[in-house]
Amino acid sequence: MFNFDKPMSFGKRLSLYWSCLWRQLLAGCAVWLAGMVTGIVWTLSRFHHSHSLTAAKALPLLVEAVVVVAAMLPISGYMVRPAYAKHGFRTPARLRFLEATTFGLEAMTWGLVGELAAIIPTYMLRTSGHSTLAMALHIVVGTFVCLYVVLPRQALRLRRLSSANLESATDSPLA
Repeated sequence: MFNFDKPMSFGKRLSLYWSCLWRQLLAGCAVWLAGMVTGIVWTLSRFHHSHSLTAAKALPLLVEAVVVVAAMLPISGYMVRPAYAKHGFRTPARLRFLEATTFGLEAMTWGLVGELAAIIPTYMLRTSGHSTLAMALHIVVGTFVCLYVVLPRQALRLRRLSSANLESATDSPLA
């Protein structure tokens, strides 16, 4: 469940992690920037002369955050597939929108699980005043969770999608 179909060293896992990360960051920056600018402009236009941020004014920001995250799901799926293909993993030739969205959702869900695994051990360090050590430990634990939990799950998902696409291609009357 959390293993690749071929053995990988720590360095190769780190290379795959970086390959996935920079693709997601590059593609996601435009979406996050557009969402942030839209949210700031909308919020400032609603403030006028009142200086308090009420729930009615903050609700659209929450809705916008949900929309931006929903927009990032398929982008994440589309960007990660080429990284796995470049590293020699079996991937489908292309992802349909729903496949890319569920792939991005699965990656984000496992990422949140990994984030919890990184937050829990560092909580005591943060509350006792060792925030720098807690941040360093958080980065190390989060990276290991990504390398040994999230990446193998994504590889398994892509392998299953690839197998499903091959089976459906051979079953079609046009093949």
